[in-house]
Amino acid sequence: MSKKVAVITGASTGIGAGSAVQLAKDGFDLVIAARRKEKLEEVATQCRAEGAEVLVVPTDCTKEEDVKNLFAETKKKFGKMDFYFCNQGVIHPPRYFEEQTLDDYYLVSEGNFKSVFLCLVNAINFMKEQPEGNILVTGSSSGIRPEAGMGVYSASKHAVIGLVKDAAIECGRFNIRINCLCPGGVDTPMVNGGADIDWDNLPADFRDHSDAHIRRYAIPLLPKRVVAKVSEITGMVSFMASEQSTFMCGSVISVDCGITQ
Repeated sequence: MSKKVAVITGASTGIGAGSAVQLAKDGFDLVIAARRKEKLEEVATQCRAEGAEVLVVPTDCTKEEDVKNLFAETKKKFGKMDFYFCNQGVIHPPRYFEEQTLDDYYLVSEGNFKSVFLCLVNAINFMKEQPEGNILVTGSSSGIRPEAGMGVYSASKHAVIGLVKDAAIECGRFNIRINCLCPGGVDTPMVNGGADIDWDNLPADFRDHSDAHIRRYAIPLLPKRVVAKVSEITGMVSFMASEQSTFMCGSVISVDCGITQ
């Protein structure tokens, strides 16, 4: 029997990279995509060490031609896609709402909403030719409740959740399950300084926390936990890619230490 195939976008660092390695351990072959080829190759090396066959496809998910090429290369290499983890995303520096800029708007509109739209459309068209499919999209706790200082980012993640719910309703007729994973703060390069954010000098009313590098704008139920480890998120990705999650569709899955409760 051939191994299952997982495609991951946003796979070069953080949750995407960690999920690629976890799914390799779970027995998947992989197609990994992101903009930075050198980072993808590093992830691919780790996955191959776990026994996975890995195809690296540098991809800018905001460009339709790149997204179409990703799924075309997947079909050419493996002929199928059992699980798609749509994980790419961006964040803008925290600002008061009235100080947000068009650059902030375009950044998250393209990186968080347009990219998910393009990838979902193309993944669904791929999977509807198969007996079944399984898609997981990364949202955010900011898409469930507002987050001070992150207005247009939060709005973009609300939009992602809405897109997933609508796609889930419509794609049951193709036997495709679509769910949304909503982490809280996670210790990743994007959050931990990778977005050129000066976390130490945010306005005090953005609910400052004691951690010097990563801030979260709501209080977790476990008070000494500020952010999650990547492994605490990839475990859920592993579950959602497995046969144990087959009764889940249209779900919004919070992994956030209770900050959205």
